[in-house]
Amino acid sequence: MNTHILLCLALWCALGTVAVSTSNAATEADAPALGVRVQVLLDRALQADASIPGALLSISAPSIHFDWAGASGRIAIDGPQRLVPNQPFRIASVTKVFVAAAIFKLSEQRQLALYGSISTYLTPETRNDLRQSGYDIDRITIQQLLSHTGGLYDYADDPAYSAEVAASPRKRWTRSEQIRLTIEHGKPVGLPGERFAYSDTNYLILGEIIEGITHQPLPAAIRSLLQLDALGLKSTYFESLEPAPHNSLPLAHQYWLSTDFAGVDPSFDLFGGGGIVSTTTDLNRFMRALLQGHLFALPQTLASALMTVDARHDPTDHLHANLLTTYPFGRRMCWGHRGVWATEVLYCPDIDLALTVTLNQSEELDGPVLKDLVAAIADEFEKIPGFSLHAP
Repeated sequence: MNTHILLCLALWCALGTVAVSTSNAATEADAPALGVRVQVLLDRALQADASIPGALLSISAPSIHFDWAGASGRIAIDGPQRLVPNQPFRIASVTKVFVAAAIFKLSEQRQLALYGSISTYLTPETRNDLRQSGYDIDRITIQQLLSHTGGLYDYADDPAYSAEVAASPRKRWTRSEQIRLTIEHGKPVGLPGERFAYSDTNYLILGEIIEGITHQPLPAAIRSLLQLDALGLKSTYFESLEPAPHNSLPLAHQYWLSTDFAGVDPSFDLFGGGGIVSTTTDLNRFMRALLQGHLFALPQTLASALMTVDARHDPTDHLHANLLTTYPFGRRMCWGHRGVWATEVLYCPDIDLALTVTLNQSEELDGPVLKDLVAAIADEFEKIPGFSLHAP
């Protein structure tokens, strides 16, 4: 086995052992009071920024018998309807975690070569377009797409794309059109493996690869490969590509500054870089299953997925791995991912704590409202006897 994988696996084994001492831990009787305190923090987050219509939050910490879901605010800025816990919402780039996990599942099944050239798996149209635009697709690997180190320009961050979405919010986009925008509006941002540069284009192509290998539409392939139904993810689906679950609640509205994206066709962010609708509790369940190794048959698959990227990156970037990123929770760093609507999923293996939050309003990277809310929640947990968040 590769030395790097062995080292990562050893690290995972160390982190995966739940380090919480339950002898002094909070009991079930403490959970209601803790829930009240967390709800207060969620309410305060909305008071910090009037542009945020509402917030949703779920926390799962089985060792202290705490499994809580809350909501604050309204479904829409100009509407009277209140959000309720586990209101469904577009998870945006958190979709990438599902796509990456599916890729690792295919790798585990030996249906693709993780470090092989993407040219083997592309459609002829995508292969020709990328080659003609200066991309060395024979050197770009699937692993580099996963880790945003393949050098592909990000169509989703292009001003022309944002302008067209704003001008034609009901336009039904295709994956091919979005890949074409990558080619027409930008050049390679680096050589394969040279630097980290976040790009939705990577995950558009990974979605295409999954479909080509499985001969299934992306939603069906993800659902089958990751066994979403068996995991109990009853509120998780690809918007407009799959039917919404029976009796599903209406989606929470999500805003880019003052623009309500509820009226924008979901195809603007649908084909792998985003596209999934879920709930905070479903995402906690998924993150725990993923990071406890329940999605893969072999432990080295997860270890490989958590290998960090060795590439040039900006100092402000978080530590990136092939599957996830790291974000702070109190004094420790936990595995997670973010979505554009101030959405964050976290899982801390050593304390077996999962947290998902969304503020339904876009924030820049490390936006203060989201960052301060998560930090305040961590402070609450640090006060619990036997559940210290001091990093070992």
